Amino acid sequence: MMLMSLESLVLYIWLAVFSYVIPGPDWLYITGHTLHSRKAGWVAALGIQSGLLFHMLVGAAGATAVLLVSPQAFYALQLAGAGYLVYLGVHTLRGLKLSDTSPQMVRLAAAHYQTVYLKGLLVNILNPKAAIFFISILPQFIHPNGNAALQLFLLGSVDIGVGLLWWLCFCVALDAINRKMNSPKFRWGLEAVSGISLLLFGLWMLLKGVLFFLQ
Repeated sequence: MMLMSLESLVLYIWLAVFSYVIPGPDWLYITGHTLHSRKAGWVAALGIQSGLLFHMLVGAAGATAVLLVSPQAFYALQLAGAGYLVYLGVHTLRGLKLSDTSPQMVRLAAAHYQTVYLKGLLVNILNPKAAIFFISILPQFIHPNGNAALQLFLLGSVDIGVGLLWWLCFCVALDAINRKMNSPKFRWGLEAVSGISLLLFGLWMLLKGVLFFLQ
């Protein structure tokens, strides 16, 4: 980043923030866990951001460039991610039966932080949008006269840091709303919307991937 101007850095941060503000699978996954507890939501966010670390390291190695020259690789990744989102959506909807009729079971579910983290990690590893950010947007800010891998690592770290701050604010705000409403129906409704949205999002990605391979 030594070769980047202040104006370019501000623009890059703005684009990073914008990418987080747009709802996607990460929103849905983190929202579902924040409804259990703020800590569960934060752990989910750490998993999501760790997935970006994977894309950053792979991008620095040059492997993600394959997605630019190989549509098959991109859509294969999309199919894998779609299948996982469908699984998460179905899993969320199946868990609705227990959400508010058994508070003890909710507490136990929220305590499995390692599982929450690993699932969030997988959500973003299999998220083609995350890979695209490190392939298309981030390289625009890399100076050709500098060390490309180092710049990618530094810029990627800035993006991950911006995301962690965004998700911290997101979890705090959503948890505050949830506590203020203090309504099992409100929590159940948000979880239902989250599960249905994950399912539909996954099915939409799945359809796009299948149509590509059928062409």
